[in-house]
Amino acid sequence: MKKLIGDFSTRDGTIDFYLRVRSILPLSPTVLDLGAGRGSWANEKTIGSKLHDLRNEGAYVIGVDIDQAVLENHAVDQSFVMQGDTIPLDSESVDVIIASWVLEHVENPVTFSSEVNRVLKPGGWFCAVTPHRLNYRSLAAGVLPFKLHISTLRFLQPRRAPEDAFPTFYRMNSINQIQKSFPQYLNRSFIYPSEPGYTFGSDMMYKLMLVAHTFMPVQLYGSIFAFFQKPQT
Repeated sequence: MKKLIGDFSTRDGTIDFYLRVRSILPLSPTVLDLGAGRGSWANEKTIGSKLHDLRNEGAYVIGVDIDQAVLENHAVDQSFVMQGDTIPLDSESVDVIIASWVLEHVENPVTFSSEVNRVLKPGGWFCAVTPHRLNYRSLAAGVLPFKLHISTLRFLQPRRAPEDAFPTFYRMNSINQIQKSFPQYLNRSFIYPSEPGYTFGSDMMYKLMLVAHTFMPVQLYGSIFAFFQKPQT
């Protein structure tokens, strides 16, 4: 693919998502990165990774994950490992919660949304990016056994580490499904026309898939950018 100025494409979802997150940050916010993982994105010296790092916007970032790898995350100010389904933070203690590529892994939406609601301050925002349940990547993951899915990802996305792959359930992967989990929240979500995903690391495959996207409904290749605001009272 021909490189553009700044070395990012016109469909870079990371840039779009985190610009929107930054637009709603209050002064000196406490941000929860829910499902923060090892923070490998911070090793990428790109404009997207710079926007992703909300600490340079004055935020205090807390990383939480079920995986011990979060303790190795150097892109957060503080990190915790979840024990069970409980987020190890006080009630109404964070201004913004970010869940990046997490909702597809949520097995129990009721428990998940209850914990999000508990730790989020009134007026705070829950922000998530996740593939739509009809996205061809979601459909492929849904029919493949997990071990085969990992092997396939290794072939289709050579840069992705096997240890960063987790079981998927797709129970919060439409805007309506997420809205049902947060019925009282203000909903400002939309489907973003994502870049091609499974391209074998090939520029030619990327271009072919980009053309194919023009003939598809956005749900078949897009990602949900979920923005839900908790009521003030």
